[in-house]
Amino acid sequence: MHVRAFIEEMERLAPPDLAEDFDAEKIGLIVEGSTEIVRVFCALDATPYVVQRAVEMSADMLVVQLTDMTPMSLGCIGTCAISPAEISHRLGGNIRLWGKIKKIRRLALVAGSGFDPEFLEEAKLLGADAFLSAEMKHSVARSSPLPCLEATHYALEAPAMQRLATRMGWQYIDDPPLQKIIP
Repeated sequence: MHVRAFIEEMERLAPPDLAEDFDAEKIGLIVEGSTEIVRVFCALDATPYVVQRAVEMSADMLVVQLTDMTPMSLGCIGTCAISPAEISHRLGGNIRLWGKIKKIRRLALVAGSGFDPEFLEEAKLLGADAFLSAEMKHSVARSSPLPCLEATHYALEAPAMQRLATRMGWQYIDDPPLQKIIP
């Protein structure tokens, strides 16, 4: 596939006009190389490890971090039939709970660092019982109108990139951050 056709396909999947202002300068083709794309690899972040692995595997293209836009301004809200413990299990790690959670019927989710007071207010207005995201700030947690579940940034965004790689027939390069919970 020619690089121009590849870029058009990526822009169809993730239109540049949907990018947040803080991402506007970080989207599209960042480093140019071969004009013919055969071997495509995918990862959440372009860490030194990921770039090294892509080079070692003779990648023609490395696709990193696409964000899908959904009904909430930057995230989604949906029916939730599982407990916080099951959410933690499915995300493959520990989560932190901020506030009191009785039962979650409708869960708001913003992948990445989505604990923004405006998003929390919007989620409450749209009927969410709880909010799942990453990178909580103390002041936001204390003033949140909803109970919050805090996962890691990687746990919330890597699954979408893994599914994209599978859907497109690419190889995913997993590079989770080294993290340990010390009780």
